[in-house]
Amino acid sequence: MIIDKAQKEVKFTDIEDELTDLMADLLGERRNEPFLHALFSAKAGQWLEVSTLCVDLESIRLRLDRLQAAANDSLFVTWLEYPDPTKSEGFCVIVFFTPTFMWNSTAIYNKAHLLPSSHRNGVHR
Repeated sequence: MIIDKAQKEVKFTDIEDELTDLMADLLGERRNEPFLHALFSAKAGQWLEVSTLCVDLESIRLRLDRLQAAANDSLFVTWLEYPDPTKSEGFCVIVFFTPTFMWNSTAIYNKAHLLPSSHRNGVHR
């Protein structure tokens, strides 16, 4: 019984680590910006399934499908306006959540990173 419990804890840790890596890739890689555009087109505070925002991101979809199958649950995301916009204009809070494991992760994101490509030529993040 102890071995089974340890194996379940390892499995949870592996899934948690992979979810954290997936979240970082969704928020940090330029090739995944369609996810952010889709997220920010939704109303602030509206929970969405991450899979519905990644339809055209094949490598993300493959990873997400594998993780959701292992977790037997969906990954959800929402965004909120930053609490004090006078001090941090353009920033927002993004929250990821999966109910089965009660896993969640929060990120602060600057929406100014999503300027149209014509405005960011030559600009490095």
